[in-house]
Amino acid sequence: SNSNSNSNSNSDAHTSSTQSESAGAGAGARASTKAGSGKSKKGSESKASNVKSPPCSESDCPQQFGSVLLHDTESKGGRDGSELEGLEYEYDSTRPHIVNVLIDDMGHNDIGYNNKDGDVWTPAMDELAAGGITMARYYTQFTCTPSRAAMLTAKYPIHTGLQHGQIFYNEPWGLPLTHSILPEYLKEFGYTSHIVGKWHLGHYNDASLPTSRGFDSFFGMLDGAQFYSTHVDAMQCTLPGTLLYNGAEDYDTAFTEITSKGCYFDLHQDNETAPGYFGVYNTFLFRDRAIQILREHDVREPLFLYLAFNAVHSPVSSPHETYSMYPEIKNIVHPERKRFAAALRLVDDAVADLVSTLKEEALYDNTLLIISSDNGANPENGGSNAPLRGSKGYLFEGGMRVPAFVHSPSLIPEAKAGTTYYGMFHIVDWLPTIVEGVMQAQVNPELVYSGGPNGLGEDRQLDGMSHWDALVGGAPPPREEMLLNIDYLDGSLAYGSQPLGYDTAALVHGPWKLIVNSGELDWYETPDTIDGAVSLFSSEVVNPHTYLFNVVDDPEERTNVAEAYPHTVDRLLERIAYYRSSMVTCEWRGDDVKAMHTVHSTGGGFIGPWYEADEMPPKSSNCQDGFEIKNKDASFIKSNIGRTFNTEFVEKLKVGDAGATAASEGAAAGEEG
Repeated sequence: SNSNSNSNSNSDAHTSSTQSESAGAGAGARASTKAGSGKSKKGSESKASNVKSPPCSESDCPQQFGSVLLHDTESKGGRDGSELEGLEYEYDSTRPHIVNVLIDDMGHNDIGYNNKDGDVWTPAMDELAAGGITMARYYTQFTCTPSRAAMLTAKYPIHTGLQHGQIFYNEPWGLPLTHSILPEYLKEFGYTSHIVGKWHLGHYNDASLPTSRGFDSFFGMLDGAQFYSTHVDAMQCTLPGTLLYNGAEDYDTAFTEITSKGCYFDLHQDNETAPGYFGVYNTFLFRDRAIQILREHDVREPLFLYLAFNAVHSPVSSPHETYSMYPEIKNIVHPERKRFAAALRLVDDAVADLVSTLKEEALYDNTLLIISSDNGANPENGGSNAPLRGSKGYLFEGGMRVPAFVHSPSLIPEAKAGTTYYGMFHIVDWLPTIVEGVMQAQVNPELVYSGGPNGLGEDRQLDGMSHWDALVGGAPPPREEMLLNIDYLDGSLAYGSQPLGYDTAALVHGPWKLIVNSGELDWYETPDTIDGAVSLFSSEVVNPHTYLFNVVDDPEERTNVAEAYPHTVDRLLERIAYYRSSMVTCEWRGDDVKAMHTVHSTGGGFIGPWYEADEMPPKSSNCQDGFEIKNKDASFIKSNIGRTFNTEFVEKLKVGDAGATAASEGAAAGEEG
């Protein structure tokens, strides 16, 4: 949804002046702290195996242990009923608590340490990043659904069927049940897992819900966007006035008017609807639920908390009180940017509150905190990817290269705190980085290959790899190449979804990035006038272009060098064809009238499952008709990009297509030199 409006809210604006303290010394020595002090003394491609490494004993691995003195004014007991007050708890840093904060549609220029326009303020996240490790070349998928699936499965979307589109409220598809996700892997190591916020990986049947896929609890939204204070699903609902935004009206009256116009609500606790929060701003709701989880958790057991904010996805809004708390935001000229900055500042406050709670609950010292965005910003809605090119929904850097950092007082050595990691890190790399790197364990191949206990999966390896030794040690970055996507239907965000007859694809290898048959997008600056507007232009289907960039020397993708380096184009096309040979058909399915019938007849005005158990409809004919993959190779891809270049360049590509001769290999080597 591109809807935007000034917001009103009857919820109390909440902020915290508490800021995170800088990370102390590096991992190594024993530590003893009081909870809440926040101060502590701290001194290659994944290969699946069915052997899991048990935690070391302290005598064998003294460097991985630390201790904290538990101090809980509420005298919280352990799960076995034991009293924890005043006890010294010795933790194992190979089983840290993992807190993964995902911010929606936060672009490259939308976090303080990257910001160049002075329009956003994220002091809490900036301070955490300054004590952690920022990632300069962190890549995601270009929209919500495939990014979240890639993060949780460690598989490229072409291997899960999510290479096309994003899920809408009434579409019966999602991440196939054959693919295990991170909480299922962590459960084998004793983790309790919770998700708060946005799911967006399927909700058409019960088997697709978070609590059926390894999470112990869920509080949040199933679909991709909502109005922040009313929790009305925003993927398609539009009504005049402020009714959808402010939540200040009488609930019964608002409910009747909203649902009678074909709109519906999206807020759930576990597998039930959660209707009692109308008018409460969702950033506050999700923050408070996350804090509740931290306060109730037994510190002695490992925790995975996945906090996926809806902010700063459109339709962006924030309570009026935000502008009085942060008057500098009122000075931003452009109204969309102003709303965006206000909503982002409240996310930053929520992160500060989260870190304060980690310290108060004696969790902070042994926590790995991950903060990132799911994809680039949409400049039409107030976000900014500057100076990178393009937008969310497209294959340019602005749609996929986003802010990310890790922070941990005990796991990051002092010498690495405050540094930047320049290796290519793809969102599929989190799972192996956590399990194989941080936890020093091995991924269970039964989960990778057979889709968990159901045994429904295909024999397929993870696409992710562990970066931990490179991040915190002296190892070289493990990744030299990453596939950004291959799609064969039109409409990058699932508007249209007809077979193209050719591929839209992108791949990065070393400094080179090849984009095949993409729409032409611009570089978008925030307007400096009240009535200024950003309008994306894309000739994606009617006039596709193919590009080659050196994104190390030219991260803004200003200079297309494809015609100057035809053999490099040729070799990267071969790599895309290699990935294409293992691609599965897409899972996308169009509108299902049963969805809205369920909302209004049995759902009480809330979106939710409308198929039984693990029942699902057949795949769409568009996905199947456009597939025809096994007999296609690089020549098929080349045959469909010729019209985007001049005749001389096409002839060069034909020479490259004749075979890998010694002369052509030498020419390719000379180009890269």
